[in-house]
Amino acid sequence: MQNQTITTKKSKVCFGITNICEDGFFVPFFDYDNIEYKVVFAELFRLQKEFALSDIYIIKSNNGFNALSLDKLAFNELKCLYSKCVNMCNDYKELGLKRGFLTLRIGKDKKLFTIINSIFKNGYTKSKPHAIALSLFYDTKINMSNNNFDNYTCLRFKAYRSAKNGFMGVDKKW
Repeated sequence: MQNQTITTKKSKVCFGITNICEDGFFVPFFDYDNIEYKVVFAELFRLQKEFALSDIYIIKSNNGFNALSLDKLAFNELKCLYSKCVNMCNDYKELGLKRGFLTLRIGKDKKLFTIINSIFKNGYTKSKPHAIALSLFYDTKINMSNNNFDNYTCLRFKAYRSAKNGFMGVDKKW
């Protein structure tokens, strides 16, 4: 038998989860590049109160912050919410709305930083697949035993090539 060398390659693909839910609703994703945390927190806290959003999960990356809520909004509600985002990355927001979905990239450089807990308990229906993904990628436990979570099982992933020249779609069933 011939000797074989086993090596580890760096992946040339970055994965992201999309904000599309199986029933056509959307989970709000936020992207803040090179903005101070206190500005990000203040804006997200204001939006949470104004739109009666549930908990907002803030993720720190090398270039700033990402955030998401598990609430499911209609596309027009999402557009209204984003129209109130003053500090969010405009390219992220505009390009995502133009193509009909947003993607939150998952990587080693991203860590769950904080959770803005909500006082609103029975508002929007929440996305179970996004909650499961959040629990898998980050060290957080989400109580899904309440009746406000949907029963869907599919989450769409996008795989970005290193040069960011297009993407491949992947649907993950939980």
